[in-house]
Amino acid sequence: MTIQNTSCKRVYIVEGPDGGGKSTFALALAEALGTAIVSHHGPYPNITTPAALARIYVDAMIPALTGEYDVVMDRSWLSEPIYGEVYRGGVTRIDSVTQRQLERLALRCGAVVINCRVPWEKTLATWEQRKGVEYLKTADALREVWELYGVLETSLLQFPRDYTVGGPFVDPRRIIKEVAYQYVSPPHPLNQRTAGDWNAHIVLVGEAFAALKDGDHSYQWPFGSFHESGCSRWLTRQLDSLSGTTERDLLWVNADQLDPIASAWLRSKNEVIALGVKASVRLTDLGINHRIVPHPQSWKRFHYQDVYPLLKIRSILS
Repeated sequence: MTIQNTSCKRVYIVEGPDGGGKSTFALALAEALGTAIVSHHGPYPNITTPAALARIYVDAMIPALTGEYDVVMDRSWLSEPIYGEVYRGGVTRIDSVTQRQLERLALRCGAVVINCRVPWEKTLATWEQRKGVEYLKTADALREVWELYGVLETSLLQFPRDYTVGGPFVDPRRIIKEVAYQYVSPPHPLNQRTAGDWNAHIVLVGEAFAALKDGDHSYQWPFGSFHESGCSRWLTRQLDSLSGTTERDLLWVNADQLDPIASAWLRSKNEVIALGVKASVRLTDLGINHRIVPHPQSWKRFHYQDVYPLLKIRSILS
């Protein structure tokens, strides 16, 4: 199939507790978008590892990543910590590092979250009408899930939706317009193999795409491998240890994907940081001012007991 679009398509993540109108809204949103597909997720009881579950969510985003269709996700990795806390005795299959990597990729598609959460009394009444069909089996479990969705943690921009009170985010067409006009990070150009927030003020430049550790060319995005053998998860874990720094602060690219014309956008960034000598040489050749820190794979191997120098840069810490 020939892709005519010049940028990725958008990912809309529809979340919320049972009884909040989530699935109904996901279908209405897809219809309003026209060309969108709905990708329903969960609970995947037989999948136990973060990497295996993460691949399912990456697969769901492929049509948006390749510029084919908008994707509406009916639940996502954001459900995992909430339902793990309530349904699996506190065991979550998506940790904060895996969540950051997924949101790094989702931001390539300008992803947003619509949190469908209505007042508790309405949530309970709807759930009781559908008892036996909904995932949760007790009102106490539902109440805990409902409360956790009130403090949904994500680096993606959230739009609250409560269909019982009206307002600008009830109509799916209004949300589409609000996302288009208000959201600060657009989907990335297809010809740029980048990830993270396109408008971020900090750019991290790696050396080159690693081997196909995940067994699929579709997974070759900057620092997107879920394998512990590489440096993607190690570096993400280091960044996750910093308070206040999210994936919306960062744009990721590899030096082997840069060329004199396509890299012109780098000159508008406040902070460009080369992760290793090869990345620094390429940036120098392109005339782009930057700092340099050691390659994370080398630091992981030989200096793992010391603080990685990237974490000492003020712009990363703030």
